[in-house]
Amino acid sequence: TGTRVTLLYTVKMKTHPLTIFTKDVQAIPCTSLRQAQRVLQQIRITLNKKKSHLVTIPEFCAYSEYTPEEVITALGK
Repeated sequence: TGTRVTLLYTVKMKTHPLTIFTKDVQAIPCTSLRQAQRVLQQIRITLNKKKSHLVTIPEFCAYSEYTPEEVITALGK
């Protein structure tokens, strides 16, 4: 049996999940589901990640020029 590790990101003394998913990307700039999938796919290609690897909030922010605080606020996390 393996153990599940949850990575967390701390902003202003609150802990937030570190990974960002398609539905999260879709909610931030109000894009379509397919466009959000393309954004995550492009980030993975740029970072040489496999399709199964997750994208983190800092990686998304570096690609999209949002700050982590803006992303977390937009997601309501």
